[in-house]
Amino acid sequence: MSTEEVSDQNLNVSAENKQISKQKTSKRTKIREQKSYPSLETDSLESELLSSTALNKLTRAEVISKFRVNKSDVGSSEVQIALITQRLARLALHFRKHDKDIHSQRGMHAMINRRKKLLAYLKSQSLERYNKVLASLGLRK
Repeated sequence: MSTEEVSDQNLNVSAENKQISKQKTSKRTKIREQKSYPSLETDSLESELLSSTALNKLTRAEVISKFRVNKSDVGSSEVQIALITQRLARLALHFRKHDKDIHSQRGMHAMINRRKKLLAYLKSQSLERYNKVLASLGLRK
């Protein structure tokens, strides 16, 4: 074999390799396009929870105005429980999409425990307010 024949064979082999590579790439893109990721089904409240921080501040203000005890109240147990519940709802939506986010799950468990303690405190102070918060947030019982 002459050097010209060897170089021609090498060119043919490299051209075939390029075609195979293109075919593999096109198969990968087809597979990616075929995968259908479930979209989050959101209603108006969930879409508010997923939106920008400005809108989150607006919903935060709405939650505070709904659960406050008096006009200057921003930190009563009812308000704190409602705000934590709102953040937990937003995190629940996050976990629908990112189910392996272990680090955020740790924060979620901390928030759940904080809400649990606040509910226990509220129950010990005023059973009427406790039941009102549970009913309005739809938590349990």
